[in-house]
Amino acid sequence: MDRAVFKEPSDQARFLRAVKERLGLTWKEIARFCERSERTIHDWLSGRCTMPAGAVKALSEVSGVTPPPYEAVSEWDLWMREATSKAGRIGGKRTFELHGSPATPEGCRKGMKRMAELYPHLLPEWRRKAAQRLWELRREHPERYKPVGGVREIRTPGRCAMMAEFCGILLGDGNIDNTRVAVCLHNANELEYGRVAARLIKELFDLEAKFEVRAHNSLVVVAHSVKLVKYLTSEEIGLKKGDKVKQQVGVPNWILDGGEKYWVACVRGLMDTDGGPCRDVDRRYSPPHRFVRLVFRNSSIPLLDGMEEMLKKLGYHPRKYVGHHCVHLNRREEIRRYYCEVGTRNIYHRDEYIRKAWEAWEENLSNEIEFLGNEL
Repeated sequence: MDRAVFKEPSDQARFLRAVKERLGLTWKEIARFCERSERTIHDWLSGRCTMPAGAVKALSEVSGVTPPPYEAVSEWDLWMREATSKAGRIGGKRTFELHGSPATPEGCRKGMKRMAELYPHLLPEWRRKAAQRLWELRREHPERYKPVGGVREIRTPGRCAMMAEFCGILLGDGNIDNTRVAVCLHNANELEYGRVAARLIKELFDLEAKFEVRAHNSLVVVAHSVKLVKYLTSEEIGLKKGDKVKQQVGVPNWILDGGEKYWVACVRGLMDTDGGPCRDVDRRYSPPHRFVRLVFRNSSIPLLDGMEEMLKKLGYHPRKYVGHHCVHLNRREEIRRYYCEVGTRNIYHRDEYIRKAWEAWEENLSNEIEFLGNEL
């Protein structure tokens, strides 16, 4: 019996759903027509197994739905394909266990060690040729290679309001590891704010940040520098490498004790990354009462405490909900004052606040917001 192998893995499920929609049948009735169980039909939908070519042809003739391009392959040939693929995976796994990944220094060392055991008389010649070729490439393309033994210098701005805002950004959506500093944002909504973060890095440290788009629509602004990591984790700045929630990090003391400029800047950085406006409805009233909250969420309790402390010092009345890992500003006049005094650099948060304030309060507040996105 021949099996139908579609060019795209999703074509089989798309064809079955088109047949079901055209005929108006249930999966159970389609299974009865194909003389298969309903579970087999669901295996066809999920792609766990291929359909018989005869079943594809019969469903196409009955429903009038043209199937996507496919290849009729005998069961023996299909089994051989899968067996060959499986054997390749087994062989590749065993090679990896013996020699390591060729893309890592450890794998290269294992490979060279193995080659030295098999061909000891050729090893010196290989090393000489590899070193010669490397230096030829360095001379031809010096821009591709860092100076040997060189470390890129950075600017150290010290404690300032702009540094306090950058610390707020890192405490919100940032990450520090051994060799780089990254800020993770939403690719669709926060591209402009990513450019703001990159300009901050350039202004503070004289480093060019890179943009990386990753899975789940995330945008990562990255600055690679060992010296930057050492500076940010030094006693002067007081940030930490690794997981912020596991370490329960808080706002550095130099910001909490630094005065109003530091508080405003750090609060803005935290709110622009891990906070934002939220519209809510209280249905105890008739008609339901709509209102806007300003919400900061984070699973680090010391960071919530620091946010609450700074807002209180700035004259606000925040409410902390430890069980929900958030700090709220609920008073209407204080939310309006926040966007006038503290402001935002996140254009997406600005637009969301204008929209939600209009829906809840029926007021256009676009002229009251202090938008600082381009002031760097």
